Amino acid sequence: NSLRILGEMLQGNATYLVTNRPDFYRRFHDCCGWSYDTAWVDKPIQHPAMHLQWAVDGSKSKIGTAEKTAGKKEQNMKMWSDWYTMHNAETVYHSNSDFSRSAVHWNANTTGYQLHGVKRTLSQLGSYVLDLRHAPYDEVKSRIPPL
Repeated sequence: NSLRILGEMLQGNATYLVTNRPDFYRRFHDCCGWSYDTAWVDKPIQHPAMHLQWAVDGSKSKIGTAEKTAGKKEQNMKMWSDWYTMHNAETVYHSNSDFSRSAVHWNANTTGYQLHGVKRTLSQLGSYVLDLRHAPYDEVKSRIPPL
């Protein structure tokens, strides 16, 4: 429900999707007009630290050392491209992910909202709204002393 409501709320190609689920790219482009990096469409997305991989159809599987090593440079480049995209965005709606939180944290001009699912509205029975929480991030402090 939360993804459907988010799709309705953010209609149009001004919304750029970054996800670890390759099947979401075409789905949200078709229903909501969202844009995305086409380089991810036909390849699995890996999360090497968790030993997981999401296939083009959205299925999740465990990966071993051999799979983690194959295409590692390309995966790393795409990952940093995604991080930089979120870092430069004006507004980021994200799950509880250190990856997206860090991108938003390092840009003081970005507004971040963490998605906590949906909640039922009292004004319209049977209607739901997103449970979004403004994600306060600690102020970035440089460890480099002024000259």
